Amino acid sequence: SELSTRFDGFFTHTRFYKSYMANYLSIPEDRFRVLPLGIDTAEHTGQPQSTSTDEFVVGYFARMCREKGFHHLVDACIALKNDVPNLKLRIGGYQGAPNKKYIRQEWKRLRAHGVDVENIGSPATVQEKVEYFKSLTVFSVPTDFLEPKGIPVLEAMANGIPVVQPAHGAFPEILESTQGGILVPPRDPTSLAAGLLKMTSPDVRQPLAQQAWTGVRERFDAGHMARETLRALEATVPG
Repeated sequence: SELSTRFDGFFTHTRFYKSYMANYLSIPEDRFRVLPLGIDTAEHTGQPQSTSTDEFVVGYFARMCREKGFHHLVDACIALKNDVPNLKLRIGGYQGAPNKKYIRQEWKRLRAHGVDVENIGSPATVQEKVEYFKSLTVFSVPTDFLEPKGIPVLEAMANGIPVVQPAHGAFPEILESTQGGILVPPRDPTSLAAGLLKMTSPDVRQPLAQQAWTGVRERFDAGHMARETLRALEATVPG
């Protein structure tokens, strides 16, 4: 808080994090300027799918740990198994040594309840990660903690994959901007399962997929981020 007085201002990615850090550092919110996150959408070649497939593939791509809420998705998929017999969970992301026990426990629960699950680990290239996203029907990282960014959510939507996310942290703003998914109460596997179940309907899923694909390109592309950053710097630096 003391060091913050040395700066003319701060950039942050969301209104949520602006308020959070202003409160945390005890400094006025008007010291912050919100800049959108940006990803290189040219790398994400997936397209919204207009037809149903034989499998309903739920994706999770993030650090495999309690903070990222993987156990909530496990609970939701176990609850969905009877209603969605063609359900498959396809997961990826960093799986570090401190979380090995947690990962084994969740994997054991999935297997015990007969949930078809595939672990792709951490892809070596962007192209491999894009191919992973393109293989999904819907995406969710139901974080326990208040996520300030949400890059994997943007990447999924950039490939035409709609999302189901908890209504906290950065996610409400991302979905407000893109209209590319639905929000559910945080830390609530029953509501998460209900949200995923809605996505089994092509009439629900396909419009969201198109909005996701378009919304990321219009509001979260790297070029848009660069232009907004330049405007912010020009407004900040005395002429």
